[in-house]
Amino acid sequence: MRELLRKGLYLGLGAARLGKKQTQSIVNELTKKGAVTAREGKALIKKVLAEAQKERKRLQKLGRQEVQKALREVGIVSFNELERLKKRIRQIRKEQPARNKKRKRK
Repeated sequence: MRELLRKGLYLGLGAARLGKKQTQSIVNELTKKGAVTAREGKALIKKVLAEAQKERKRLQKLGRQEVQKALREVGIVSFNELERLKKRIRQIRKEQPARNKKRKRK
């Protein structure tokens, strides 16, 4: 029964969308109705919030990946790629005077 209740809470309410106050309110109601004990309620709150945090991180990662994919498709480089290219250009410019001096000596 309690496992079914937990699953219903996760699926029916969408753990990623629940805030701490909403979760506590729902668990308080369940506790008042005798569906869960106070100890089980605290554990349930902790688990729901942990699942919500995990889901938020997963969605953020997915969002970043999709944005990067879209930027690549239109030919826009990322900040990190731009910095890497700038560093490479500076390196080439430093090497360039040395190459020119070698050519002049010949």
